Amino acid sequence: MTNRANRLILFSTVINMQTAKINEPVEITRKDIENYVKMKFYTELTLIKEKLALFEKKYNCDFPQFEKSINEAEKEDFERWDDYMEWKAFYNKYKRLEEKADSI
Repeated sequence: MTNRANRLILFSTVINMQTAKINEPVEITRKDIENYVKMKFYTELTLIKEKLALFEKKYNCDFPQFEKSINEAEKEDFERWDDYMEWKAFYNKYKRLEEKADSI
């Protein structure tokens, strides 16, 4: 085994995944784990970007413009308010993930 500190060995007696059975040790390197974490991160980021794009298309503006229109509206529109709450959550999550992207 090369560089024991950089290796994670998973021993499995039987892993039953529908048709696959693994009856031997599976070796996962540190790089494999790093790649998995990056893939999971960018998958989440992409899904959030797609959700943001749907709102941008629906309202023909970006979130800051939409937020301004919500705050300046004289009459409350419950559908727009619901969309605002959801859009704001996705927008804030996207901003947090974007800040983390450099460290991944």
